[in-house]
Amino acid sequence: FISIKPFYKIKLVSNIFDLTKDDAVFNADVEFSNRWTVIGYKDNFPLIKKEEKSNIAINFPFYLDKDKMPYVGSLDLKGNPVYIKKVEDVTDYLKIKKYYSQKRYDDCLELINETFTSYPNTLFKSELIYYKIRSFDKLKDYDNVIGNSKDFLREYSSDENVAEILALMAKAYAKIGQNIDADYFFDRLFSEHKNNVYAQWGFIYKGEMLESSGGNKEAIKYYKKALFETKNLEVGASAAYHLSNLLLLNSNKKDASKYAMKIINAKPAYFMEDLKTSLNMMDLFAQKNEYNSAAAIADALLNQMGPTYDEYEGLLKDKGLWLSKTNNKTEALKALNSYLKQFPDGDYSEDVQTAKDSLFFDRSDLNVSAKFTEYDKLIKQYAGDEIAKRALYEKAKLLLDEKRYTELLMLKKQLEDLEGSFKDIDLIIKEAAMGSMQQSLENKKCDNVLVISNEYNITLSDKWD
Repeated sequence: FISIKPFYKIKLVSNIFDLTKDDAVFNADVEFSNRWTVIGYKDNFPLIKKEEKSNIAINFPFYLDKDKMPYVGSLDLKGNPVYIKKVEDVTDYLKIKKYYSQKRYDDCLELINETFTSYPNTLFKSELIYYKIRSFDKLKDYDNVIGNSKDFLREYSSDENVAEILALMAKAYAKIGQNIDADYFFDRLFSEHKNNVYAQWGFIYKGEMLESSGGNKEAIKYYKKALFETKNLEVGASAAYHLSNLLLLNSNKKDASKYAMKIINAKPAYFMEDLKTSLNMMDLFAQKNEYNSAAAIADALLNQMGPTYDEYEGLLKDKGLWLSKTNNKTEALKALNSYLKQFPDGDYSEDVQTAKDSLFFDRSDLNVSAKFTEYDKLIKQYAGDEIAKRALYEKAKLLLDEKRYTELLMLKKQLEDLEGSFKDIDLIIKEAAMGSMQQSLENKKCDNVLVISNEYNITLSDKWD
């Protein structure tokens, strides 16, 4: 709402008509409108003559258009008017498209057959056969794909969907093992519809055919051809998916990982389209120590499914455990904490807690100085968390190993606070005290030995004489 405080008189006129679109207007007094004209004046309302209207007068609309063109409506291909009673099948056609988009392929086929029975001369015959072929393909009924595709190509050879039909027909022949027939339609597809998106799909289908018959090298060539020639995201994701899976099976884990990450970066949801294969690929990456790729696939799947999926808990656990084996410790901690939060009593909670406890501490690649730096960083960064406590504990053990007893004893109070979490704190402190006494003795500072002995309640045996 806009509040207007006028200095003079004003009149508001509602603009409920758009004169660029409406061809009829009438007088309407309304309280609400999207547009208003504000007219300001001092004494008399200018330019427009105001007349009193009778309460019983009829408010006839005013028509702006002077000439109306004659209207016929829809025409068929011969130029004859199409009457409503002749296009009742349009409702069925729109419903068929809706069923297909909802992946209700059986319902789609059933309605197509009913439409052909009710309207044998329907104007949508080519589209109905087209959706019939696509539905049979989704249901993997390849014999029916081939039979209906033959009818389509014979009757509608110039249809805009011919390239897709050729691709599906070649794929169907390949799936039933008739590779010679498949090659005939692949050749037609590649030569007659070069650079078409369905020719690029054809490269993938031919790659699948070659892969199933043991021609892995040739299959890789066709998958790469599809990947590098297409601008279509679906084709690219499918090609990269096939390449990654095939290269992984052939122990080329580096290139397999490269193509898997292409999907992660461009279309991570693609992994959900074939969950079983994606899970196998993910596990194979993990077996080959490609933990980043395995965790990335797990993350992509988790983003597409909710906790109600049977695989969800295991995927969340695997993601955290795999990340914990990489240098990406921060993301690993997030994943592990996410699991413990969502499944505090889960089947894998002990494994996840163990991984979290050791997350930052299995670092054999660091020298002693770097380890101390890392522990100090963790103590500061995760203050109050179990990780900070573990870092302090590990620092104390390292100080003991390095015989830096004085520094260790300076941490006595903080270490005593850890006794509930680590059982050998008292032993570490006592060993540090004994070590400090030995060093004092070697430096002929016998008074320090007595002070430490008294402070830490250590009885001096004969060996200290």
